[in-house]
Amino acid sequence: MKSTHVLFTCVCAALLAPPLAHAQDAGEISLESLLNQEVSSASKFAQRIADAPSAVTVVTAEDIRRMGAVDLPDALRMVPGLSMRAKTRGTYTASARNAYDPASPRMLVLVDGRPTALEIHSTTLWEAVEVALEQVERIEVVRGPGSALYGGNAYDGVISITTRRPAGGTDVVSSVAAGEHRERQATVTVRHTAAAVRIDGFAQTAASGLGAAFVTADGTRLERSTEMNKGSLRLGWSNARGVDVELAGGMSDGKSIQFWTLGEPFAYKPFETRYAQLGFTLPALVGGAELRSRVNFIARTLGDPALDGTESTRTEGEVTLSRALGAHRGILGATANHLHVEENYYMPEHADQNIFGVYVQDIWSISRVLEVTAGARYDRHPLAGGKVSPRATLLVRPSPLHTVRTSAGRAFRYPTVLENHMRLPLRLGGGLVIEAAGSEKLRPEGITSYEMGYIGSPHPALTLTADLFVNRYDNAVRFQMTDFIHLPNGTPIPVRGEFTSVAGGNARGGELGAVVLPAEWLRFQANYAYLDLENAKGMRVLTAPEHKVNAEVGVRPLRPVWVNLTYHHLSEADYTGLVSTASPYGHPTVLPAGGIFHLNAAADLWRGLSGSVLVQNLGDRRYQDIYGGESFGRRVVAKLSMKL
Repeated sequence: MKSTHVLFTCVCAALLAPPLAHAQDAGEISLESLLNQEVSSASKFAQRIADAPSAVTVVTAEDIRRMGAVDLPDALRMVPGLSMRAKTRGTYTASARNAYDPASPRMLVLVDGRPTALEIHSTTLWEAVEVALEQVERIEVVRGPGSALYGGNAYDGVISITTRRPAGGTDVVSSVAAGEHRERQATVTVRHTAAAVRIDGFAQTAASGLGAAFVTADGTRLERSTEMNKGSLRLGWSNARGVDVELAGGMSDGKSIQFWTLGEPFAYKPFETRYAQLGFTLPALVGGAELRSRVNFIARTLGDPALDGTESTRTEGEVTLSRALGAHRGILGATANHLHVEENYYMPEHADQNIFGVYVQDIWSISRVLEVTAGARYDRHPLAGGKVSPRATLLVRPSPLHTVRTSAGRAFRYPTVLENHMRLPLRLGGGLVIEAAGSEKLRPEGITSYEMGYIGSPHPALTLTADLFVNRYDNAVRFQMTDFIHLPNGTPIPVRGEFTSVAGGNARGGELGAVVLPAEWLRFQANYAYLDLENAKGMRVLTAPEHKVNAEVGVRPLRPVWVNLTYHHLSEADYTGLVSTASPYGHPTVLPAGGIFHLNAAADLWRGLSGSVLVQNLGDRRYQDIYGGESFGRRVVAKLSMKL
């Protein structure tokens, strides 16, 4: 803690020092530039955010700096309709417009097009993603089904992280951060360009800990901690004709508490990831068409293989061909994905899955006012068979500053390897054993989605976004008890459970957002999300908060200083109907409504030196993000960065 206090004092003193450098700050960003932000995840090529056929939110490098984010989930908390749930201070899960289900994640997370999901159950270990915040150029969050372009893992949406390419010369940035609960982090990023060759990479080490965070059923007190080392290196080459080749590799090694389902089973596990990525772009290949291709190989180990660990590999590739022809802009693509999971604690035999997909999309600009986007994708799974995912969107632009969007589509989610192949005896004490099993007969989850949206600037100092959606789900995959024995008094005792396909449900809701820039030294931002979930019987599902509010106020008291205050509010979540109220770990099944404030002060100081102080949960309100997760209080982190 002593080192934390020293760093905190140094940063505070630096923030109060006289201004010696000028900073680019969020207040200098025009509202028109917000409408013209470039996005590529909604259509797989660059376009204005106002022209995107889906609801998209962009988090820029400047947003990350202004909010004082320490990790990727911190940077995403202001996104409307997106829930970043913290299991522990280092582990998170994401969901959008849907109920949180840790056993069946439904958000596709990409880093420069590389999937981050674990091969066995599609969870993203956010703390282990091989990227540093200092590398991030922007994060695009697509809310709503994206299977028409991305296949089954984009059931709820896509989070696409794009890292910054070298822009010329040499750029070296080093940073250190420290906080409460033995939290510490050190990062170095390097970018260099020489003629047509560029190279960039990063190295990071991080750790945190909190004694006695969990108490097991027998009273054992476990210390929760996370330790992480990760890095990457990327080499690129391009020429004047637009030909571009990139080769990248990276790794992450660490250990952390890992949750598999609703808070009950947890384990202190090491994990390791290695990846290699090759991509190239050939412009004007045939008749002016552009060819893009990428191949990824990812190898992971989760836990100790000699005990209950999992070893897996993913080999996947994609080829796209796009071309603009008159009023049309079309894209044609194909993907291949091979998953291999070794036998492990959860599966008595190894499993292999080969999933293939092809897709097509056309954007037709009928006039300056009207534009239609239509596309479809076909995917083939070895057990669940083939699925078609269509999508169509009508854009109406009465002026360059206003866009109205209407869309409809169909998406799906294939069962995970674990849902298909799990065979696990769960020993609950007292000699009771429940067999937990997967099923190779599971059908893909389906979703039919209808959306309406607006993005525009009705006033020179104001931008607004509004989205409404209705989703209808079918073939939802759930873990259910299927076999019971009965005691002499008639009490049923479960002895077997398995993943099964059940009836779906409905979701209705919407998001409202506003950004106000009344002056270059002042910024307001706020959004509200409403979510109404029903099961197949029309009963309310309360595991996801019905209301979510985010608000942000940023001021610049001095030219190089930016002070930011954010507020996050969630309504009540009730897990009573989903889990046992007699949890041996004493987890409350009702999480009360409440809000927390975060304060960040950041400044550019002197000759490339910058600093920030982040205080999360100013009021030190004790809260849990999800059932069975850690109970959180205040978090203070100080950070210093030096650009050489």
